[in-house]
Amino acid sequence: MSNIAILILKLGVAFIITPCILRALGKHEYGIYEIVLSVVGYMGMLELGMQPAVTRFIARYAAVNDEVKLKNIFSSAIVFSAATGALVAGVLLVWAFAGARGLAPPDASSSRYTVFLIIVACQVLVSFPGNVITSVHQGHQRYWLTNGLTAINTVIGSTIIYFFLKNGYGLLVLTLANTIGVTIKFINYYLLLRLDKYGRYRFGLKYVSSETIRELINFGFKSFALGIATRIRNSTDSVVIGMVISPAAVAYFAMPSSLVNQVRNLVSSATLGFMPLFSELSVNASPEKTREVYYTSSRYMVGIVVCGFVAIAFLGPRFLDVWIGVEYGREGRFILYILAMATFIQMLNPFHGRILTGIGSHGILAKIRMIEAIINLVMSIVLAKIIGKEGVAMGTLIPALVAEPFILFIVCKQIAGNVLVYLVQALLPSLLPGAITALFYYVAIVKFNPIGYGGIFSVGILGSILCLFSFVLFLKREERCRFISIIKNKYK
Repeated sequence: MSNIAILILKLGVAFIITPCILRALGKHEYGIYEIVLSVVGYMGMLELGMQPAVTRFIARYAAVNDEVKLKNIFSSAIVFSAATGALVAGVLLVWAFAGARGLAPPDASSSRYTVFLIIVACQVLVSFPGNVITSVHQGHQRYWLTNGLTAINTVIGSTIIYFFLKNGYGLLVLTLANTIGVTIKFINYYLLLRLDKYGRYRFGLKYVSSETIRELINFGFKSFALGIATRIRNSTDSVVIGMVISPAAVAYFAMPSSLVNQVRNLVSSATLGFMPLFSELSVNASPEKTREVYYTSSRYMVGIVVCGFVAIAFLGPRFLDVWIGVEYGREGRFILYILAMATFIQMLNPFHGRILTGIGSHGILAKIRMIEAIINLVMSIVLAKIIGKEGVAMGTLIPALVAEPFILFIVCKQIAGNVLVYLVQALLPSLLPGAITALFYYVAIVKFNPIGYGGIFSVGILGSILCLFSFVLFLKREERCRFISIIKNKYK
């Protein structure tokens, strides 16, 4: 819940502050800001999957109370990430003192952009080891703690930035404020780790182990490969459309894709905390317990997935009409349906990446995703030439229809489970609530024709309540009673 809450908070802050940043910086400096941060993001992949590796191994060794190994992981990961951050910062500094080439407008001084790159380099030096500290907390499943501090930091920092931008300050103040905010956040994370309550972690060179670094990199490289494949699968469609059809057609694809991705991000945030849990279960629990958690968690998450995608199917095109214009809604309608179907199929097994990573079997997932990404790219190019931008969406759907059942089979095999049992336990309970909700949306649209944000959101909220109520109602009696009891005890 805290992961979902922080996602919603960041979306709200971005909705408010992004127009202010754009006005204060102007198109050129806003573009420079986004480009440089994107470059830093790509260079961050040099960590070779260190963050998920730290989360997984901290959870694993915490489950058996191996304090020596925990100290080895913490100190070794800090050294590796700090060294990687120093490398990235060094590249930025070379770029800065070489005149910040490519950033300054023609006939303008580059000194401003040199300072900008120096500030970004300082932020990188803090962020890389800071991400390891965050991963340690997550390995202990303290998402509520990191998200709570992040929420405070985000609200205070965004308020300060908003004030400065409103009063005429621009790129350098924005970047400096972000760097200070990130530094304060990671210092607080580290100070908490030093407390007895949170593990008494201390950095020490005597705990740095080349063997531990190799162990982390061997595990993390699979996550790195998986990340590359996912990036290829999710980020190349717009490039294909721009090159094969036209740059102007990209917007018709990007807007429905953005809408579908919000549900994907919601599910990703909701399942994030289960990776260290599955890692812990793989050490301390029986295979039956792991399967029980996997089946039960999937059942509830699939209920949310069905709720979201039924809403997209019926209300998505209307939302596009209001959000960006009727033309985009008309052109993006079938793209929305196709992408929603592809993502829906992927989300019917929402914990596959979490459990395979948690038990250390995500290497095979990386291979499958890489093959899927290559097929996706090839099919998107071919189909774009034949049927246009809708063909690019089909290039995403068709590989998913093949890959996802195979991934489900792999997961069930790894936990000695059964695909048919998964389908009955995890998917079947959502079918009738989904059908009831779809019928509600159909009647609401035909009878009341909701228009505008107010009408669309009102129908969407009512449909979501109906879907989730129906889902709980059709659970087995003992599970329904247990679910209601948990909610009452949590919030009484």
